[in-house]
Amino acid sequence: MNSPVTRISWLDTSPDFIISSLQGNNPIVFTDLTNDLQVLDWDLSRLSSQYGHILLKILRSPSNYFTYSDKTERDIVSMTLNDFLNNAVYQTSTDGYSYTLGRSPVGQFSGFHHQLDLPFPLSNFINSPFRFPERNIWISPHGTRTALHFDAVDNLNIQIQGSKSFLLFPPRIDSMYPYPLISQAAYVSQIDPRSARIPHDFPISDATEVILNSGEMLYLPYGWWHQVDTVGSHNLNANYWWFPRLKLVKYLPQTLRGAAVLIHRRGQHPHKRAQRLSHFKS
Repeated sequence: MNSPVTRISWLDTSPDFIISSLQGNNPIVFTDLTNDLQVLDWDLSRLSSQYGHILLKILRSPSNYFTYSDKTERDIVSMTLNDFLNNAVYQTSTDGYSYTLGRSPVGQFSGFHHQLDLPFPLSNFINSPFRFPERNIWISPHGTRTALHFDAVDNLNIQIQGSKSFLLFPPRIDSMYPYPLISQAAYVSQIDPRSARIPHDFPISDATEVILNSGEMLYLPYGWWHQVDTVGSHNLNANYWWFPRLKLVKYLPQTLRGAAVLIHRRGQHPHKRAQRLSHFKS
């Protein structure tokens, strides 16, 4: 394992340090954010009380291991937030494992979008021209795992309730075993680095693990590979994606793969792509 990711108290940071961190390309964890992020006043119980009737689209899998392969996990169902929490989050469903579709809740939860407003100077930086920020919410039960992948955007990940484990690898393509360039999973590794069997040339020694707890925020830079496990009993998490502009050129192999994926999906989010290719149930 590599050296631990730097953890910095938000109370001890200056605006200049925050901006320089986001302009760099090394992960960092900010702690002590409770007084500066409205969304940290929420939890699943409060979300259920206010939005329990909202109908969500849920990704369902027979396995706790969620990939973005073209050939798996196309079962998308519709259920209310309360049904999802009671039948799939607080206890594992007999139908398998479920995960909210990241882009679905924010747009449907009236007024909740503003709960995700970021403090200065993050808000000014992320919302500056040509960054095209996007807000997402993620809800998952204990034990779910997303496949090792990288984002062709910068990523700011906020842990609202529960805990997540991020296994991180620096940007590279060689030896990471991504799916073919012309696929919707060109940014996803075919290797589960937490499994007992990995190829001899897979760079497991480059891995760094970050446990993100409630009230903490992880800056996950452009092109960094990450596998994410829900290690708490259940999880409420939000994130921001945005285009980092200059990094698009600096990390060109990642940018090209991201562009290839968008072309392959016709601009659709992977879950929407999956929905189009499969039967949608309600």
